[in-house]
Amino acid sequence: MNPSIRPRARMRARGCAGSRVRARGCARYRMRVFDRACSRMRARDRARSHVRAGARSRSRVRARDRARSRASARAGARTPAGVRGLFVASWARAWADLGLRAPPAALRDALLRRWAEPWRRYHTRQHLAECLALFGHVRRLARRPGEVELALWFHDAVYEVHSPPPGGNERASADWARDALREAGADDATAARVHALVMATRHDGVPGTPDASLLVDIDLAILGAAPARFAQYERQIRAEYGHVPPALFAAKRGEVLRAFAARPAIYATPALRDRLEAAARASLARALAALPG
Repeated sequence: MNPSIRPRARMRARGCAGSRVRARGCARYRMRVFDRACSRMRARDRARSHVRAGARSRSRVRARDRARSRASARAGARTPAGVRGLFVASWARAWADLGLRAPPAALRDALLRRWAEPWRRYHTRQHLAECLALFGHVRRLARRPGEVELALWFHDAVYEVHSPPPGGNERASADWARDALREAGADDATAARVHALVMATRHDGVPGTPDASLLVDIDLAILGAAPARFAQYERQIRAEYGHVPPALFAAKRGEVLRAFAARPAIYATPALRDRLEAAARASLARALAALPG
């Protein structure tokens, strides 16, 4: 090889080697820039993920609360078919007994929605169904069965535990029943009797008529229920008044139970007295013994 060419070859070789070194340096630099960019992107994504997770968590809590409220308010949508059938048959029979055409189903459904309000625990559709089912067995004892049955439908239709309406829940329920009857074409005497029946469920005096006695006895039949059902009822009442401090609840609950136990007879209707009186007194004694203080 021509000696004069060797230096140029060596220079070209060194140039190529330098280019490779520079290329490797540029590649490393680009990788570092890329890594830093990726790190920033990952950090930003993590921050966004935390924000989204927090938002999703809050959204789930709100959705859960809404779902619980809707589920309570729409409890009737899952009412067992047999109970739903009981409601439909009872509603139609009561109006037929009065010689009146049943109002649109909207009134019945409005009542059922009230019985399914989310704050209720005992005064629910379960209580309504138990009352109507028992009445089905003793309706022959009623002088005016249609009036008694409708009074059962309305007797706890309004039930506010935090802020009862003026005049109390019973009066608001009785007024609703009277207005509904008048609108359906009932005469004033019928509307007034049903109003009085609903008012009798205040349990603050001796019922004034045999039908009122029957209605009140049916309302109080829970006291003579089987021990397991009575225990459930006690838990339901406590939950319904969960906002009341324990000591105050025990004092007030004791007053109510002792008032029932002090009656010469809890049930005025002979057939229901024979069936329920002994069990009711035993349950009241257990409940009173369980109260603190």
